[in-house]
Amino acid sequence: MAIMAYNVLGGKRPSWVGDVARGAVSREAYGNEAIIKVQVVDWEGGNRNVDASDVRDALAAAKRDGAKNIGFFLSGRSMKEMELDFRDI
Repeated sequence: MAIMAYNVLGGKRPSWVGDVARGAVSREAYGNEAIIKVQVVDWEGGNRNVDASDVRDALAAAKRDGAKNIGFFLSGRSMKEMELDFRDI
């Protein structure tokens, strides 16, 4: 199951993604197999890029709160540009 934890569309803080991850892990029979996907583009905000720090915070919150599988679509950006290294998350 891929869960689109798009905090920007919902007007939530990046830490909200952790709440989503915790809920998925605790409620689903296969919660450890759920994929938590975070948002990197704000489509309602004129297709602007979400701040790299917010993306990193959202990914870290998902991991901290139990997500075993996390991801995002780079949407034309690079891991270097996002300052992301999954070893650090």
